[in-house]
Amino acid sequence: MAPILQDHPATTGLVFGGPYEPHRRGGRWIIEHGGDSMALGFINTGHTEPVGERCNDNFSYWRLVFSGPLPTDVDTYVRVRFEIESLGRAWTWRRSTLIRRTATVDLRVCDLRETQTVPHGDVYEARLIPIKQLNCFVILPGFFRTARLSPATRYVRLLEGRRWERYLGRATGLFGASKLVITYWRPDDEVSPQKEFRAFLDLRREGWTDRLATFSLALTAVLDGTALMSNPHDLAKAPLVKAAEALWEVSGIRVSLGISAVALALSLLRAIAASRTRWRQARRWLRAAEQRIYRLPARLD
Repeated sequence: MAPILQDHPATTGLVFGGPYEPHRRGGRWIIEHGGDSMALGFINTGHTEPVGERCNDNFSYWRLVFSGPLPTDVDTYVRVRFEIESLGRAWTWRRSTLIRRTATVDLRVCDLRETQTVPHGDVYEARLIPIKQLNCFVILPGFFRTARLSPATRYVRLLEGRRWERYLGRATGLFGASKLVITYWRPDDEVSPQKEFRAFLDLRREGWTDRLATFSLALTAVLDGTALMSNPHDLAKAPLVKAAEALWEVSGIRVSLGISAVALALSLLRAIAASRTRWRQARRWLRAAEQRIYRLPARLD
């Protein structure tokens, strides 16, 4: 990430929360941040790789290689992003009528409860060092609503959209339709194995089913109100009620309507499941294409 901060001062301002532009000093890239100097550290991505014998499906161990020695007279800023294939228990969907509508986010830092589930977990326990200041962010699409959270957040805000695209290397929302919401925690004390940090979110996704349920309830309330305010004798003679009664009394129509309703519901559920699968595949293809497009300027340079 350091080359992006070095070449694009506007992105540096977003990361540090102010107009801190990097400049050259003594052969290093320096950022004057909050009255202190901070050097940018560069990672040699060609030699940085996971240590295979220490990784499994739910855990990865990486050896980071720097492009040169780090200075000892100033603090060094290093920022690394890892692409992962599975979120494991950090993100868990809960299905409701074959539709993913609710999810839980469970984040843990310096929590030793599951170290025995990873290779050489007991060795890592002794090598963990305290984190003096932890900044924890969860960035989600705006259609999620938080039902429960723990602990209290520092703030919740919208992501600044397109201004982050060069840093992220991808569009902040496909077709610009999705707004991203940032949930931010920053513990007051340092985080260590003796004082771990845990964050939990219980999320609900609003969709067309929620809107349909709201419309149905509103329509039922209107019809019930009309029936209550009407004369029962006049209501029983209404043409619409007579037509419905006549249609319902036709021989076999109840069974036919029931079978048709079940068949239609099953067809709709199959169509929805198939369309969601195709949409997820399309999203993966589009995001892979976005990453290639954003890497193109760096290759041309």
